[in-house]
Amino acid sequence: MVITGNDDHIASDAAATELLAATRVRNTRIRVAAAGHYIQDLQYRYLRTLLESFLIDRSEPRPLARTAVVTSAAEFCLHTQYAPLYSRETVS
Repeated sequence: MVITGNDDHIASDAAATELLAATRVRNTRIRVAAAGHYIQDLQYRYLRTLLESFLIDRSEPRPLARTAVVTSAAEFCLHTQYAPLYSRETVS
């Protein structure tokens, strides 16, 4: 599971997405709206809920009000399918 913030100015979401797609293994990417590189600063409750679901409940997190969950298949490219979901204009 990879958690990224949609306002991250340090790490490249595009590069992370391409790297995940290149692994050719099933993975889960979660993008948190109104969060930057340090997701715990602004969206701690969402981060905690996502981690508890994945690590304690051992299940894929469900989408929440400020999260989008994408599970990839081996040859599924996340970037082309996922990038339009969250832009600054669509986040409230």
